[in-house]
Amino acid sequence: MSLDKKTGVVVHDGPFHADEIIACVQLFYAGLIKKNEIHRSRDPEVFAKYQFVVDVGAVYDEKNCMFDHHQSSYMGELSSAGMVAKFLLHKGFYDPSLYKYLLLELINHVDAFDNGRVSREVLNTPTFSHVIENFVPVQEGASKEEMNKAFFLAFDFAHGHFIRLIQRYEYRQRCKEVVKKAMDDPGEILVFDEMVPWLENFFELGGEKHSAKYIVMPVPNGWKLRVIPKTYEERMGARLDLPKHWGGLSDHEFETNCGIRGGKFCHKGLFIAIFSTKEGAIEGAKKSLNYHLHQK
Repeated sequence: MSLDKKTGVVVHDGPFHADEIIACVQLFYAGLIKKNEIHRSRDPEVFAKYQFVVDVGAVYDEKNCMFDHHQSSYMGELSSAGMVAKFLLHKGFYDPSLYKYLLLELINHVDAFDNGRVSREVLNTPTFSHVIENFVPVQEGASKEEMNKAFFLAFDFAHGHFIRLIQRYEYRQRCKEVVKKAMDDPGEILVFDEMVPWLENFFELGGEKHSAKYIVMPVPNGWKLRVIPKTYEERMGARLDLPKHWGGLSDHEFETNCGIRGGKFCHKGLFIAIFSTKEGAIEGAKKSLNYHLHQK
């Protein structure tokens, strides 16, 4: 960053998108800019005054803190959001684990959407990028003041979302040792005595090679028995479903069918069952393993 430039960032004026909003949010999170140091302009003379230029200027030059992706000379798949994220990784504001998490949870989508690789028609649902675009004033020809006010409303919304993502990541990291301790048991059932975010940690800790098929964990209304996916990317799949004849049953019918006292419910998708006690959930896992053993 040039020492002869003022602290701040320049983004284009007019209608805005999620990529420059998230780019600014990241710079703000890293402490490199203040909110009142975000300037909206397309004037090259304004670009020259400030340390960061984002989503405008037709230059991608990390060394000089210019992060645009619209020029024909740039052939990559990043938007300004991904460019700034990579810059913060290189500068040590993100460690590799946090960087990967942010890419998966938010930035890859923003990059893909802004570069036309994903659309509402493909996803058949509004996305984060659509939500940000909805902050743009409804009326055509909105004044500069109205557009700037809308931009900062979107910024505040996106900043709140981003901070909550960071908080979830930090909480997950604090729970990693609990998951690792459970994984030290090479068996087919992982038992947790507290509610923890286990799924991401399990696979980050080498879960693809672990022999576990089920987890048992407390929930507000009892204890859950849940299947473990084959991989993190295939979260809707299962290494081993729960018994087919349990599916969709609840209360007395489920308790009678599974033969476990305190059985409360089994999802028809066969990926989760709820029991009144920890012992009941563990017994359910053992019965499910035995069921599949005899199905072979």
